[in-house]
Amino acid sequence: MQDNKSINVGSITAKIVSNIFHPLLMATYNVLLLFTYTNFGMFFRGQEFRVLLPVLIFTFVIPMAFVVILRQLKIVNDYDLSDKRDRLFPFFIALLANCSLFYFFYSANLQLWFLSLLASSIVLIFLTLIISLFWKISVHLVAIGGVLGCTLAISYYIYKTNPFILFCALIIFAGILGVARLYLKKNTPAQIYV
Repeated sequence: MQDNKSINVGSITAKIVSNIFHPLLMATYNVLLLFTYTNFGMFFRGQEFRVLLPVLIFTFVIPMAFVVILRQLKIVNDYDLSDKRDRLFPFFIALLANCSLFYFFYSANLQLWFLSLLASSIVLIFLTLIISLFWKISVHLVAIGGVLGCTLAISYYIYKTNPFILFCALIIFAGILGVARLYLKKNTPAQIYV
């Protein structure tokens, strides 16, 4: 009886971790981090939602709405897109939505480094889409790896800083996320490591 309880607690915890670090939320987290470890927030003081809201809508709401619609139409088997074949159309929608977000901020004349951050998401989605044609990769780990990479790049190359605690926290979160995905049997170790 106790073993079932610990398994349920483990599964619930792993699901919560997977949902908190959902790939579609990573771009929003990335921008939130910009407001905390850079002077980006000084440029947009009082206008944070004017930056965050489009990011949330284009990178989370629109792609997730399409996944829900595709699931209701039985075009995809589940909301997790467990089957690599189910990923193609939702990834394409996410790619279009991220390109639209890039154009939106490009039209607003935001800094080149911020646009590069958005472009990196587009590149990661495109690469994940191509890989998914042949093999299933952990999208959760690709996404959190993107956040870590962008944080490193912006810190070192743009602001010449070293937010060591933030790097350590992101690496720990990535590790916890990888363990959660393995615990839920959503990915294999190879899919996590790659």
